[in-house]
Amino acid sequence: MRKAFRKIRAGWNRTDTTVAVCNVVSFAVFILNCRIESVWVCMFASAIPLALQLVRASRVNDSLRPALAFGAIIGAAWPLGEGLVTWSVGWWGEYLAPGPTVWHTPVYCMLIGWLASTHIFYVSRRTAELGFDGRATIANTFLTAALLGIIGENLFVGARMWVYHASDLDWFYVPAFVPVAYGIGYGILPLVKRWRVVHASAAVCATLLVVSVGLGFAVGFFPR
Repeated sequence: MRKAFRKIRAGWNRTDTTVAVCNVVSFAVFILNCRIESVWVCMFASAIPLALQLVRASRVNDSLRPALAFGAIIGAAWPLGEGLVTWSVGWWGEYLAPGPTVWHTPVYCMLIGWLASTHIFYVSRRTAELGFDGRATIANTFLTAALLGIIGENLFVGARMWVYHASDLDWFYVPAFVPVAYGIGYGILPLVKRWRVVHASAAVCATLLVVSVGLGFAVGFFPR
């Protein structure tokens, strides 16, 4: 453990600080929004950190650039993926405060998908750059995605942005298979690290779609 901390401390840079500060502030606003329950607060909590990270990426050519591109593709593809799932196997729940939407998916959902996906990609890439081996990078990517799924999804439910249908195994208010699917879907990132961002994002989207629907069927959540 001490060796891992030494690696992180030795390799930490200003972009790491920018990403960490932006996402901690965003996380705090999402917690606050559980009391405010505002669509617009939800949108700004993702949009402002993304804007700050885009400024940083425009000045420094490091791992944040491909991370933001990856996240943007995932966020933009979210309405298509969600639309295909709900059309084929049924709705997973209900949006309680949709606000502006693309197809049936709220814009704030796309923004948080962009921000979260950027963070996961960045953590995965930086884990490898700091000198951790492949297994450690895969494990860290999986845990980052799964924990974001558990915490983030529950914060959005807590803010009454959406609600899931009940399942046989929930982690707080979210079916357990959802964050597990996130972990597996994004967990392939270290395996496709040499791919172009467009190809890596397509691989993650396809994996997420297959795994989330497959796990949903396996636990009896789908069809609905």
